[in-house]
Amino acid sequence: MTITTSTSRTRPLLGIAFAIAGISLMSWGFVAGIDAALDASGSGARFFVVVFFAGAALVITTAVLAVIGLSRGEHRGLWIGSLALSALPAVAILVLAVLARS
Repeated sequence: MTITTSTSRTRPLLGIAFAIAGISLMSWGFVAGIDAALDASGSGARFFVVVFFAGAALVITTAVLAVIGLSRGEHRGLWIGSLALSALPAVAILVLAVLARS
């Protein structure tokens, strides 16, 4: 009995990995960028802004891949999980905005 792996299953898993990496980069870039911007040493936060946008690009790529995967009808559960992960930063921003208003 041979075990074969489906190459189409690696795409949604790669999308999930992109989402996790993107969320991590966005979080780190945001927090460290604020810290660098408020630091009195004057080092600047330009690097962390680039890191934040690189993470955002990974998250957007994940969302696009998830929509394409869902439209093809392959591994719906994995693609839905990937799409949910890519939506987390937007949901977090909305929650923080609502909490700041109240």
